[in-house]
Amino acid sequence: MTAASDFIGGLASVAVGVVRGQIDAAMRDARDPVGAHRRRVAAIAEERRCQLAQVGRQLQSHAGELLFDHVAPLMIDLLASERIEILMLVIDSAREERVRVVDLARGTADAVDVPTKEIIKLARRHGHGSGFFMFHNHPYEIVAGEIVGESPLPSANDLRSATELRRELRALGVDIVEGVVCGDVCRLVECSRLNAQFQRRCRR
Repeated sequence: MTAASDFIGGLASVAVGVVRGQIDAAMRDARDPVGAHRRRVAAIAEERRCQLAQVGRQLQSHAGELLFDHVAPLMIDLLASERIEILMLVIDSAREERVRVVDLARGTADAVDVPTKEIIKLARRHGHGSGFFMFHNHPYEIVAGEIVGESPLPSANDLRSATELRRELRALGVDIVEGVVCGDVCRLVECSRLNAQFQRRCRR
């Protein structure tokens, strides 16, 4: 009985400690709402950083030979449920010999800006022969059995920006493949060079 009583007493002490910690945190947040907001933002950012690092580790075994089919299922997991457009980049780095995953931009429910200068800077950093895989999502919802929101197909703007960006990166010796996530489907943003290469890495 003594051991059982000690065990129960220990559990009660832990529970009291947890509750006190929660109360103290709530009181601190009430006294400093700006600081509380910053801590929440920092916690969300850290959680996202860990999530992207985990995706990078999952893809590391394909470093140097990464394909669209390796990346697309993980991008669906990351982007399918988002309600705004998010632009992400997976980098198969020739210089670092590793795979990195980065958030490039967050947009609105129907648009996201492509930070071309930042992408070119990353291409120069990771070097000739690197492979870039850029993905964004088209948010949608189903209402009364009908899809409400953006088309699941790549838009004319997607195709135009893909062609322009690919031309600039090709001059740096970097290939880029782009995909659009809508629900549980990821479609390749095609251009003439990719039409017959849906499941292949763009390499010359």
